[in-house]
Amino acid sequence: MTFEQITTLVAQGESETVEFKRTTGTRREGTATVCAMLNHRGGVVLFGVERDGSITGQQVSERTLEEVSAEIQRIDPPAFPEIERVWISADLEVVAVHVKRGVSPPYQYRGVSYRRVGNTTRRMSADEYNRILFERMHSERRWENQSAVGWTVDDLDVVEVRNTVAEAVRIGRLNDPGSREPGDMLRGLGLFRDGVPLRAAAVLFGDTERLDSKCRNVCCVWLVFGDLIVQSS
Repeated sequence: MTFEQITTLVAQGESETVEFKRTTGTRREGTATVCAMLNHRGGVVLFGVERDGSITGQQVSERTLEEVSAEIQRIDPPAFPEIERVWISADLEVVAVHVKRGVSPPYQYRGVSYRRVGNTTRRMSADEYNRILFERMHSERRWENQSAVGWTVDDLDVVEVRNTVAEAVRIGRLNDPGSREPGDMLRGLGLFRDGVPLRAAAVLFGDTERLDSKCRNVCCVWLVFGDLIVQSS
């Protein structure tokens, strides 16, 4: 992201997908918004921008980014937003935290789930949280979302996993997991749980010698990331 892009974004004002924070000193409030965006449509939190749209920036060090990252790591399930530093002057920067809609809602931050309402971040009601959780649990009970017992990442085509992640990130349908380690990539795709690949991962990326020939003929699993559709049969 460039300074010109920041300027254009700020000119549109705060919204469901954009929030301004004066400094990373308000990183807790900012991370609550990141959590809300994961539960909604995604978005970006800009640290170094006043509520009135003034781009003031701040001094940013590695420690600054570590503190922001530490707060983000308190989000559960784990999320992997992109954190950017954008120079606005010789010694001042804006920190931009980008996030796509999460693949495993509802997300919580410090034990609380949040949602976006217009340009505000609010606590999610218990009823809404339970509804979203029920939908997720129902989805996780589907055949393709069960753990592939006996499988490890070593049984998968890691090159194809990397290509899929790269394409999903390129078209903006997936947060970059920030790593190209197989487990991290699969987790970003929602295909890795408790250290074990899901059955969908086995069908999509598995070594064909390990897949039962009958299963290959009848199983078809789809992963949809907006415009990105990967089919394996």
